[in-house]
Amino acid sequence: MAPIDVMQPNVEDELQPCGSNEAIAYYIAKYLSKAEPEGVDSGIAQAIQQIQREETDISRKLFRICMKILHERQVSAAECAYRLCHIPLRDSSRNCIFLNTRKPEQRYRVLQFDRSGHATGYYSNIFERYEKRPLQHPDYDFVNMSLTEFAMLFEPFYPKKLNETEESVDHDAYEEQPNMRRPFITLIDKSKMVVRNFPAVVRVPYFIATSDPENFFYSLFIQYMPYRMETEILEGFDNAKAAFLARENRLKEMSKYMCQHRERDQQLENAFNQVHAFEILEQPEIINPEAEEEELPDTEMSNDQFQRAQQAMNIDQRQLFVLITESIKNQLNGDVKREKIFITGGAGTGKTFLFNLLKNQVNRCYGKSVVKVGALTGVAARLVGGSTLHRLLKLPVQKDGVIVSMPLLTGNYLRVMRMLWQNVEFLFIDEISMVPYEMLCMIDSRLRQLKNPTACFGGINVLLFGDLMQLPPVRGHQVFQQPGHMKPATHLWRLFRLVELKQNMRQQGDTTFIDVLNALRVGKLTSKHLEILLGKVSTDTTDEFSIEKALRIYPTNDQVARHNEKVLQSFEEKGTVIYTIKSQDQLIDATRNLGNKDLDSVIPSDINKTGGLPDVLKIFVGAKVMLRSNIDVSKGLVNAASASDYM
Repeated sequence: MAPIDVMQPNVEDELQPCGSNEAIAYYIAKYLSKAEPEGVDSGIAQAIQQIQREETDISRKLFRICMKILHERQVSAAECAYRLCHIPLRDSSRNCIFLNTRKPEQRYRVLQFDRSGHATGYYSNIFERYEKRPLQHPDYDFVNMSLTEFAMLFEPFYPKKLNETEESVDHDAYEEQPNMRRPFITLIDKSKMVVRNFPAVVRVPYFIATSDPENFFYSLFIQYMPYRMETEILEGFDNAKAAFLARENRLKEMSKYMCQHRERDQQLENAFNQVHAFEILEQPEIINPEAEEEELPDTEMSNDQFQRAQQAMNIDQRQLFVLITESIKNQLNGDVKREKIFITGGAGTGKTFLFNLLKNQVNRCYGKSVVKVGALTGVAARLVGGSTLHRLLKLPVQKDGVIVSMPLLTGNYLRVMRMLWQNVEFLFIDEISMVPYEMLCMIDSRLRQLKNPTACFGGINVLLFGDLMQLPPVRGHQVFQQPGHMKPATHLWRLFRLVELKQNMRQQGDTTFIDVLNALRVGKLTSKHLEILLGKVSTDTTDEFSIEKALRIYPTNDQVARHNEKVLQSFEEKGTVIYTIKSQDQLIDATRNLGNKDLDSVIPSDINKTGGLPDVLKIFVGAKVMLRSNIDVSKGLVNAASASDYM
């Protein structure tokens, strides 16, 4: 190949042989990035002329010229350490090896040449060494050892460092022999490999199951399925997916051998979940009428739980389930359309059941966790295994009942939030009826800042669950009502399409209670419905309905306070010891000067403005205590959570 002549103004012509496009780009970038002061070339040239006149000894000339160049040259501290102290610019405690797990005809090989320049064959690679692994060994189970485990544990041994540095052969195969002798294994062809001091990190190409299924399943298959001849692993099968699924049980057994490398084990499990997640698109609508809808966990389901839940879906639930799965498949194949769906229905129609089932299905389709779950209140977030929307998206909290504006995230806070949302593809929001339209706009704005500023909701899928006939927002407009001052901006609610669940899954047989709930839901109670409800009214205040045991619900905080006083009085009359705890208030705002004012006169008397904490708290052993604000949603310490005090 002809040399490339790279020229710059005021610089002498330089010839540098470049053997590829990458080498040309690297050379130009390196040449242009030289950090040297202006005039350094002329200064060095003058110094060389002076040295040649003054010195006659060649070694002395070279020494002075080198010192002059080093004195004028500008280099970084890292380069100085590398060049003068031979300290590597980077290092790692673990070696990294790349496995090109594509099909054999798609891999590259490196030719081996003799001294005369004639090609004599190919360099050996990890695939050939794996096929030549020993038949048996006292310390290793080579019969059941996968290619991945083999590459992690062993490296080729050479008596001295070779000159070849091609990427096709193992990077770590040409290290100098360590001072401490390591154990060997002898391959079938009598070549040797040594045991690594630490297992290596294995990298493989990234494939997507929906767009390149052949390489996706072949890559997993060859990584984890033991074999002796690679040409035989697909015999009897039309494609890699069929071979992968046919040996599912065998592969799951093999994952036990990889349990010490937990991430690799999880990769195989995720692959099985992913391939089975899309099977519903290939199956007819199979619905088991005898399967009952069970309460699903808010965390990751087991395979048995997931399969039973799929069988328990009704027609409405299954249609949405298939729609979401089909959409995910299209998105993985490059479709830019994102789903925005509002799922609603009356009490007992399976909204929470479908919520948890879809959350697990989405994660299985992607083979990783891509769903964020949120709700307005801590109680609702706890029930679906999520977080409050304020915590999830760092939204501002209302002050004195007023919705405040949302500041943009900046600096390190923004960087951390973007990392947390980097792989998120779906946002699930429960109890959407309680979310005001103003907060829906904040969610859109925050997601644009975290994901994609030009797409609604940051270009991710948003699924809303709830019943608009239930609790409305405490402040602000309902989620479907755009305030007048926000027009003519995009009406975000109109971006969502409606999916209504109609079949009640909770009450089977007698539908009396269902009919009353549905009539109450739309405000159309008949005289018969009222008669049924009034027939359930009880005036009994004994046993389980006594003031000490029964939970009572009141519409206002004043009524709650009066009832609590009655409960305290009742226990006090029975001789129960009541403890009185007075709050100890402290001013922490150093910029505020009270002057001669008493601190008690500054603290609001309204308990809603003090985080629900009264100035005096009366309590006794066995008292029921209810939280007034969220403390830790993940631990269940949320607003309205209750417990009994026995300390």
